[in-house]
Amino acid sequence: MKTGFQRLVIVLLVLNLIVVSAFWIVGGGHKQGNGGRDGQGGGPRNEIIDRLHFDAAQVTKYDSLIVNHRKLVGEKESEIQGLRTSLFVGVAEGISQGRKDTLVNQIGVLHADIQQIHFAHFLDIQKICKPEQQGDFALLTKDLSKMFRGRGPKGKPDGDSKSEAP
Repeated sequence: MKTGFQRLVIVLLVLNLIVVSAFWIVGGGHKQGNGGRDGQGGGPRNEIIDRLHFDAAQVTKYDSLIVNHRKLVGEKESEIQGLRTSLFVGVAEGISQGRKDTLVNQIGVLHADIQQIHFAHFLDIQKICKPEQQGDFALLTKDLSKMFRGRGPKGKPDGDSKSEAP
């Protein structure tokens, strides 16, 4: 019985190695040769780099802009979350109309701040473009709302959802 169990374990290990090897050979592994953007994901970052034809120095500057942008937006989103928590706790505990209006207005101001941060981010991206890239930047700006649109009702992209009653 002990020998049969050992054989089973060895067979399972060999099968596991075969499956893992096949996964890496077929292409499930980490691919190289994507312009130094390994581990960065597909998203808008890479599309912007490709469409603006950024060189390595510009990519480095752009990546630092992204870090700062995410930090600033994250701070505002944290503030929004805190206000939303206060608002919804107020549903259960009872909240005055004045307090509710104040919280909703503060959330609105923070959303407007986030839009200002986004706008400034793209002005910063424009600044790192070379003169010959400005035309590509102008074309890119026409597609920004499509690239960064949020999710609509029921997980559908904005613009693809039909008005539905709850």
